[in-house]
Amino acid sequence: MENSRNYNELGFSQSVEHGGHATGLETNLIVLRNEHILKDDSSNASIQQEINNNDNAILQHDKDKITAQKEIQSIEEVKIPSRKERIEQNKEKRHQYEKALHEGQKPDEVNRFELYRLRVVMILASIYLFGFYVSSSYMAFFRSVSEAFTQQTREKVINTLFQSVFSADAFATLNFHWLIPIVFLLFATIVENLMKRYTGKKRIVFTTVVIIAVFIFDAIIAYKIETTNESLKQQMGFGDPNYLWWKDVTFYGVLMLGFVPSLLLSASTYFYTKELEKIDGKRIIRLEIERITMLIEQLYQEIDELKIKVQAQQTHIAQLELSVVHLQKTNEKLLSRVSINKPALDKALNEFYDGWIKIFPSMPDAESKRAKCDEVYKHFRQTYLGNEFLHNN
Repeated sequence: MENSRNYNELGFSQSVEHGGHATGLETNLIVLRNEHILKDDSSNASIQQEINNNDNAILQHDKDKITAQKEIQSIEEVKIPSRKERIEQNKEKRHQYEKALHEGQKPDEVNRFELYRLRVVMILASIYLFGFYVSSSYMAFFRSVSEAFTQQTREKVINTLFQSVFSADAFATLNFHWLIPIVFLLFATIVENLMKRYTGKKRIVFTTVVIIAVFIFDAIIAYKIETTNESLKQQMGFGDPNYLWWKDVTFYGVLMLGFVPSLLLSASTYFYTKELEKIDGKRIIRLEIERITMLIEQLYQEIDELKIKVQAQQTHIAQLELSVVHLQKTNEKLLSRVSINKPALDKALNEFYDGWIKIFPSMPDAESKRAKCDEVYKHFRQTYLGNEFLHNN
């Protein structure tokens, strides 16, 4: 810097840059002092170089200190409070889940007896339907009428409902009728999925369509069995000349033997999954409580880590301050060996400080900052000029 500089403008710009802090003022005053060391001989020049190096180190320490202070402020005023707020929010959320688990979920607690009963019904219905459709599909589509005619006598013609549907030959014959039960057993799963996926009119429409489809398939099987049996009766000579299949009780009996158990299996599957959902619902709530608890513990851990960072920064600031004190004492010793242009320094200080304090009227904490700056300024003048001349601006 040259003495012809506008120190008033410099003071204002530096005050804005440093936010009017006293530490920034002290740093700038030291720079002004160094500018006014008289360069009357080579020894002064070498000493001034050493002083400048120390001042640069002090300036860097001050910047590092400000950075550390800002980091501490950010941690204490933003990071830790935000995590504490999140902890409280998650504690409240966890409380709501615990309340739902222990109070709100009581009416929906799983009925173990109902669960086991539905499981037994599902197993028995599945076994029955598999056997029913293996045998009935064989009797309807794969049985040879001519062979049945030759194998049975007049007294052994199929006269009972059970004999119309179930045949040992169906289980002893390898054919495609073994695959048909799989299609019908899937009916229960399809209905259960439709009941869960859709609500309102869509649920009614879709499930009704599937139920009607199964009813039609069962009706076809019953029709084929009934007409085949009647064909046997006609060949054996005691058929009814006025026979109408839709008036025969056997047709409706066979139809109900397949259709009603299919509905029972579908209903038991649906209610069984509903019971399982109660278990899953409580399990999901417990998992959510565990997740929230882990999150809270993580936030507490982060707070502890931030506090450790604060302590580390505070230790770093203390070390910087000790280093600054050491460098300042070193410079005081060096300054005692050089001469300072006090009149020029006095003028520069006055102009600089006049510019520095211009920022205070627009600051909310101007009074406290101005007091600290006045103290630094007076001490500096007393040290290097021997007076505490101070403007009252």
